[in-house]
Amino acid sequence: MPVSNKKSNKERYAKWRQRQLDDPEKRERQREREKYETKKLKGTVKLVSEMSDRESRYKRKQWRTNQRNKRSKDKYLTTINTPPPTPEGSDAQRQENQNSDERQQVNRNMGR
Repeated sequence: MPVSNKKSNKERYAKWRQRQLDDPEKRERQREREKYETKKLKGTVKLVSEMSDRESRYKRKQWRTNQRNKRSKDKYLTTINTPPPTPEGSDAQRQENQNSDERQQVNRNMGR
């Protein structure tokens, strides 16, 4: 009778759970999720399905504005971190054009 090296679901879950607990970021995310679940069970957090039409429209509008603000903030932060564009006709631009022209001349001469 061959011995199987496969782990049981319980063992695989225990290993996965340990990896989750070892990573501080994942652990924090898990704690936040558990807090939310307990609040949901207590009824302190209202689900959209439990809200009236008016409340759910208002809540979704808040979510949209929050997401819009987050996207614009992220876009702004990415533009700050990028270097400014090189102005046309700058020395670096002319040098690059000159180098490419020289390369083209050499390539033409090599073919003859």
